[in-house]
Amino acid sequence: MRMSQKDSFVKFEKVDKSYDGEILVVKDLNLDVPKGEFLTMLGPSGSGKTTVLMMLAGFETPTSGEIYLDGNPIRWLNYKILEIVCHYNYLVDNNNVSH
Repeated sequence: MRMSQKDSFVKFEKVDKSYDGEILVVKDLNLDVPKGEFLTMLGPSGSGKTTVLMMLAGFETPTSGEIYLDGNPIRWLNYKILEIVCHYNYLVDNNNVSH
């Protein structure tokens, strides 16, 4: 049974990642993780486990494909989170300066 995007909490859709533009360290990753499910990634050193987690966290961007979190593209969420963090830092900095 194939899950829809709505059923997936985390979804990797045709994700590739290359650091040098030639060698793919992640190739055609398709993964659906339902909400509440526990996932373990096993593999040898250099197989892309950390790269996948770094892309999910927003520290790396896919070369191609899309990553979704609760139905929203991660790229969109990362910009929103950055916007909130920058706004929060501005408020905290101004609050500290004025007192």
